[in-house]
Amino acid sequence: MTLSEPAPAKLNLALHVRGRLPDGRHELDTIFAFCTDGDVVVGEEADDVTLDVGGPFAAGLGADNLVLTAAHALREAAGV
Repeated sequence: MTLSEPAPAKLNLALHVRGRLPDGRHELDTIFAFCTDGDVVVGEEADDVTLDVGGPFAAGLGADNLVLTAAHALREAAGV
């Protein structure tokens, strides 16, 4: 089974990191605009966790990707 979902995009017009919160997250001040375009995330059942990235900027993205890191964490947490 293949699932496909849009991943809406936003454009940061201003982003200031103001400090760290007690829970470890960063305190941010930001101004942003939502974009009409974004990515499409497609998932399908497989034996291994893999990530294929396509598009005009794909060559600039490395293997150290948050999507792949999250997929491995989900697999481990789900015991799959």
